[in-house]
Amino acid sequence: MKEFRYSEVFADLIQRWEELLASGPLPVIRQVDLPGEGPLVVLHQTAKREGAPRVLLSAGIHGDEPAGPECLYHKMKQGLLSTEVEWVVVPFLNPGGLRKGTRENPRGLDLNREFLRDQTVEIAFYKETVPSLGPYDLMLSLHEDWEFKGSYLYEINTGTRPSMAQGILDLLAAETGLAEAEVIDEHRPILPGLIVHDPIADEPENWPEAIFMIHQQPLLSYTLETPSQAPLEKRVRCMAGVIDYCAERLSRERGR
Repeated sequence: MKEFRYSEVFADLIQRWEELLASGPLPVIRQVDLPGEGPLVVLHQTAKREGAPRVLLSAGIHGDEPAGPECLYHKMKQGLLSTEVEWVVVPFLNPGGLRKGTRENPRGLDLNREFLRDQTVEIAFYKETVPSLGPYDLMLSLHEDWEFKGSYLYEINTGTRPSMAQGILDLLAAETGLAEAEVIDEHRPILPGLIVHDPIADEPENWPEAIFMIHQQPLLSYTLETPSQAPLEKRVRCMAGVIDYCAERLSRERGR
């Protein structure tokens, strides 16, 4: 992986994304600008061959979690997403929160609890665009957690694809270590760092992204939580490694 520098300034991250989108060429399939906040954007990078696996890759739904949007900025700018896979990329769904460094959007809503409703521009944009670009072989959602010193992973699997969890956990353990707790987010891990989640929301009225997408189609879904206490460069490197690992696994299984 090439060396590069990161900035902890949230507004700077949105500005660099805006400059990248303006410079092109990026595979933008839809973009809507929120005045004073930033763009909502979905990217669609096709694979070099027909019938390649399709992955939904999302980040930045919480504005105080910059590592995912930073990782995807680097990947898209340098052209480092595998061409063996077709990618649908939502690099930041909460540009206003990311600009301010807040979990919620500027209207005080946690967007990752709003997928059962259509009262926010951000979620309406997502729901109008992302499901129609499927079906997906894998969903990978990039998050951070301020509470734990190590990484952990949510898995939901309503499809027939074999789990990738052990390989991902090995990468996380080597890069950031795994969260060591008997209970994480009111869930008991079945392995260190692994929560296998039922395809139902913890709060029936507050659906997150993963639960919404699982209800669109049978799907293998991973929500990756890296520790915000770790240096930003390490968090980004960790996420990039997981993205590359998943692409390699899918290409191998599809028999490239």
